[in-house]
Amino acid sequence: MERRRPCSAKRSPALSGTLIQAHEDYGLPCEVILMLVAYANKIGRANTSYIESTVRNWADSSI
Repeated sequence: MERRRPCSAKRSPALSGTLIQAHEDYGLPCEVILMLVAYANKIGRANTSYIESTVRNWADSSI
């Protein structure tokens, strides 16, 4: 049985750092971060700059 990854976005060191920062510095729950990565992947925008700006916007809006 093949194990599927929930998000097939390529994770660069920069993206990994952004995801850690989203949780540690901005306080976003892991579930929200995973949801963001899945959504960004779905719309073809799973890149560091998109995810980073969305994290900042969501944190500023208390999402």
